Amino acid sequence: MNTLLWLSLWLAGPNLLPNGGCEELTDGWPSGWSRGWCRAGAAELTVSLAERAHSGQRALRVQHRGAQDWSLNPGPRLPAVAGDFFELTAWVLPADSGEIVLCATLWPPTGDSGVQWAAGAVSARGPRTAWVQLRTRLLVPAGLTFVEPRVIGTGPTDVLVDELTCVRLGNVADYQTAFQGAALARLRSRGVQLELTPQTQTWTVTDPRSGRTWTAPGSPGLVPQQLARTAEGVELTTFDPLNESRLALRVSLQDSPPATR
Repeated sequence: MNTLLWLSLWLAGPNLLPNGGCEELTDGWPSGWSRGWCRAGAAELTVSLAERAHSGQRALRVQHRGAQDWSLNPGPRLPAVAGDFFELTAWVLPADSGEIVLCATLWPPTGDSGVQWAAGAVSARGPRTAWVQLRTRLLVPAGLTFVEPRVIGTGPTDVLVDELTCVRLGNVADYQTAFQGAALARLRSRGVQLELTPQTQTWTVTDPRSGRTWTAPGSPGLVPQQLARTAEGVELTTFDPLNESRLALRVSLQDSPPATR
């Protein structure tokens, strides 16, 4: 694992869901938790306290009898900025053949234009006889400013939910400061020019013969680490903090061989 990521995890903030284990009650209900939502109406969904828990004294039991979707929220929307990445975990026990999904809805400052309804979705399906932990990570893109952790599902299910966590691991900008390479790399062949901007992994190709330009945007979640020249062109090494992996992007411009008959 990248050293910077170890440091980020070590410095990661606390669980942003203060009652993710359902232990604190207000008027007999876990503080901060919703009562559940069901597209087909309240008659199709029952959310109740369960004494069987992964840890502590209680968990929540979700029983859904309809064919459509349902959702359950462990707390309010959490403020975020572009480039923040979070890790979500939950312990679940699907008692039947139903499916449960851990995810987050990413919201803009106002309205619902551009909402990502199930970012980072990861699921478990029953029947199971033992608890299973769901774990996922997600990146907040530009234009979205709130993270709302949720457990959701579609169709009939009977599942126990316990120990939800949401932790902010850092921001992509925390890693970009480590890149000390050139601001731009250029390659030319027969007048065609390719430019690479490492910070955004943006590739731009210009053909002066036709006056046309093509631009390929990079991924905002990949962090540049090293830019190097190769015999064929350039190589940009990037780091993906969500998946704890490295990716080498290689590019070259080569003259096409003459056509043959």
